[in-house]
Amino acid sequence: MTYDEVKNHGKKYSKNFEGGIWEKEFDSMAKKTVIKKLLKYAPLSIEMQKAVTFDESVKGSIDNDMLLVESIEDVEEIQLDTNI
Repeated sequence: MTYDEVKNHGKKYSKNFEGGIWEKEFDSMAKKTVIKKLLKYAPLSIEMQKAVTFDESVKGSIDNDMLLVESIEDVEEIQLDTNI
């Protein structure tokens, strides 16, 4: 992918593109984007499928085992638990 393709992908799919992690760590996010696009064509183990799904999820709370925390569908409904 070219620089412009990665940048357009970030703008299209990231709600926090401007001023968010994309701005602070563009190189890392660009690498992640390219790798995730490539992974769609590679056979994945069950562990890798779970990791990709987990990475794309949005959690509404924090727990010692984040795999046990249910994902939320609507990002606008996030109410983080600040009593850690």
